[in-house]
Amino acid sequence: GRGKSSTINRLFGFKVAEISHHEACTKTVSDFRLVTGQFLGRPTGVVLWDAPGYGDDLLPWEKYVKLYRRLARKCDVVVFMLDNDRQAALDLRMFRKLKKRIPDLERKLVVALNKADLFHPCDWNETDGAPSAAMRRTVEQRADKAAFELGLSDPNKVVPISALKNW
Repeated sequence: GRGKSSTINRLFGFKVAEISHHEACTKTVSDFRLVTGQFLGRPTGVVLWDAPGYGDDLLPWEKYVKLYRRLARKCDVVVFMLDNDRQAALDLRMFRKLKKRIPDLERKLVVALNKADLFHPCDWNETDGAPSAAMRRTVEQRADKAAFELGLSDPNKVVPISALKNW
């Protein structure tokens, strides 16, 4: 329910992942491939893995930790998705587990802070397709807070986005 699948759809430019605006709907790991060329007769490109979110009863907590750890070790880039304070305590708990168990996590990490369109004062500028100045200040403060709470050495690793608004 944080917008992982919606973000994948935005990155691809069309719907490849199922989404729901009412409940988390990703139940299994899915991969989505964007072929961008060839090298030595083999396709090259990007593979995005969409994983189910933790915090539901689909899997026990430790199974989620193992799943994310296994996937993160295989990735060149790991996008850890947060949203507008949704389950922040669980996010911190999961991040700390992963950081402890994946030594190079921060090197390949991007923290996407989704749903920037829902931050106070909720006056999205439709003309510019971006947060208003007041919203942007709130978004930047929340991004700084997330970087601090996650213990990141580089606060620029937290990137505010809005999958819904394509920002």
